[in-house]
Amino acid sequence: MLVAALAVPTSAAASALLLDDISGGLVRVFLSEVEVSGTTVVNDGDWHHFAVVWEPGARLDVYVDGARGPAHHRRHPLERRRLDVRAARGVSQPSWRPMEVDELFDAWDRAWSGRDARGFESICSPDVHYEDPLTEEPLIGTRRLARHARQLWKALPDARVNSTGARLSNGTFVSAPCRILGTHLGEIGRIHPTKRQLEVHAVVYAELDDEQRFLRVRAFFDVYSAAMDLGVVPKPGTAGERAMLMLRGFGLRG
Repeated sequence: MLVAALAVPTSAAASALLLDDISGGLVRVFLSEVEVSGTTVVNDGDWHHFAVVWEPGARLDVYVDGARGPAHHRRHPLERRRLDVRAARGVSQPSWRPMEVDELFDAWDRAWSGRDARGFESICSPDVHYEDPLTEEPLIGTRRLARHARQLWKALPDARVNSTGARLSNGTFVSAPCRILGTHLGEIGRIHPTKRQLEVHAVVYAELDDEQRFLRVRAFFDVYSAAMDLGVVPKPGTAGERAMLMLRGFGLRG
């Protein structure tokens, strides 16, 4: 078994890191044009500690159980733009892994329902773009997303987000239907507290980054339906709706 400890700089030069295997159960690491191989067999059923140390322009070392492996220069640089780390064949995967789509949306729902502003930090890119019908412009960054969430929690202190169907994903873009519930006890924009129950169906559509975190998030829900729940606009078929349509120039409905 393999326990991996990776220390990778964030400079542009570190555009590719690949952990792979060679014959005999050894481990090798590719970083840009340099290949480093371990000297210890790691598919023997025992636990092993694996570490990579890189100093840009100086050295790239791999240690397996404290033993440093030799470095070799490759002929061709790796044509990979994202960080891609995987264990050698026959070796157990490292303990970390990207979230599956259900885990990701479950964590998203828990953050909203649990009033956990810091919960967004582990599932969103630091530069996440977020929009919903109540935002005037895209909110950039987890701090602005958290600030927006706190404002909504003041308006709906018991807000809950429940999944209502299967989540969809193609690896880069994901979507999930949900239902937003809560009691309107604080201001939403210019709408004063109505103490009414709110129940709105919504769809969250998002793009993921290379680490399978939310990079861009768009939440869609029917603002008019929400306004009807709060008693701000008349419900369909009522005299109030007919009067409003007439004033707006749509004429009367039968």
